[in-house]
Amino acid sequence: MKLTMLGTGLPMPNPTRKGPSQVISLGDAHILADCGPGAVHRLSEAHIMPRDIHHVMITHHHADHYLDLGYFILIRWLMGVDRTLHVYGPTGQRHMIERLLALHDFDFRNRLGVMAPNRSLPDISVTEFEEGPVAEISGMKVGAFVTPHLPDGLSYGFRFVSRDKTIVLSGDTAPSENVIRHAHGADILVHECVDSRKSNLSVSPAFASLEERLRHMAAIHTFPEFLGPIARDASVKTLVTTHMVPASVPEELIATIARDFLGEIVIGEDLMQLER
Repeated sequence: MKLTMLGTGLPMPNPTRKGPSQVISLGDAHILADCGPGAVHRLSEAHIMPRDIHHVMITHHHADHYLDLGYFILIRWLMGVDRTLHVYGPTGQRHMIERLLALHDFDFRNRLGVMAPNRSLPDISVTEFEEGPVAEISGMKVGAFVTPHLPDGLSYGFRFVSRDKTIVLSGDTAPSENVIRHAHGADILVHECVDSRKSNLSVSPAFASLEERLRHMAAIHTFPEFLGPIARDASVKTLVTTHMVPASVPEELIATIARDFLGEIVIGEDLMQLER
């Protein structure tokens, strides 16, 4: 299996890190996991065309994880793909797709007017999942597990299993025994690494104080010092960080994580590819 990191950033603009998005590939089959801002352009840079992706999985419905989804659907269709696009997401995913199609309805229908007469609007099949098996796609079994990030429990990570390899994506999460359990023995664990103490959001006027902001972030995200114990307890071979603030320093992150984890540590970067 191959992992392509399309976007490793946060909601706030970052010239070097686009919004959260990854591709899991096995042979010619590609699964897009999350579709944050910039994902479609990153696909082109990674030489993976939207026309070659027929399955999209969304971890949760914070905008930085789906903002490029409508754009992806439009571009894939403009590339001439009439094959069904399968979209998997938590409860509410079907409503989101309906709204995205409605939002872009003028664009779709305007372009349809100059296309071949047999073209139709995009065909999208939506599956809303809970924790457990989600799909089997081209030799990859995909499961979802709940993560502590949203108050209603509608935030998930994914486990991708091929014949002999396993890749796990944490999605957005606070430190979690459920992540450790579902990541156990994985060849690669991609885990968020939000160093909120270095984030410019820490002084945002949206929060009453720095302390309140940090308490909020600690309840829904994972700070660097917790990644080593998570990777160690999950017995993963390789830990890849993602969802990082612009001020994070790779050398500092590695030093912090390595205090507790002796396996391979990779600081995720946009367009990085790992194959196992």
